Amino acid sequence: MVFVNGSVGVEKPTVVDALGESEVEEGVPHAVIDLDQIRRCWPAPENDPFQLGVELRNLAATVGNYGDAGAEQIVVEELGVVERYREANQARGMLLCRLVIDPRLAERRLQARHVGDPEGLEWHSRRHREPADILAGAGFEELVLNVGTRTPRELAAEIRIAAGWSQEQRQQGLRGTGRVHGIAVTGE
Repeated sequence: MVFVNGSVGVEKPTVVDALGESEVEEGVPHAVIDLDQIRRCWPAPENDPFQLGVELRNLAATVGNYGDAGAEQIVVEELGVVERYREANQARGMLLCRLVIDPRLAERRLQARHVGDPEGLEWHSRRHREPADILAGAGFEELVLNVGTRTPRELAAEIRIAAGWSQEQRQQGLRGTGRVHGIAVTGE
């Protein structure tokens, strides 16, 4: 399992997509899950206003279903509560990765993303700083990648190596035995 997280503007969805595409190119059975989508329901349960419980129950079921379908690695998009995600993924090993970016570059990316949407730009610009500070202070990650000007493919390649997912590592038997379920988690 791999958690990829970071603040708004680090292009987590793009990196996660590149990670999934790399798995396709390597012929590795996998699935991509967007946690925002698996928790989306209206109205939210009274006892679960942010739908985290819905998300975790759906994640546990989805991971099992994708495993039954032959997925060896699962790529998930969203930021979450690490221990609860471990439980939902049945306590498999996990690499925690955080993407970081210079705030000025994040602001430029957000401006490009929110052309014609000043309210969205304002909200996301404020949201970049808060999660970035929280994540930096948490210190739970094993891998920190500075996005900078690197491509999503380059970042995905680094994540795959750190997770033991590269073709060379698989050929050398460095992945261990049995199914390996990998989850790359991102979010805003």
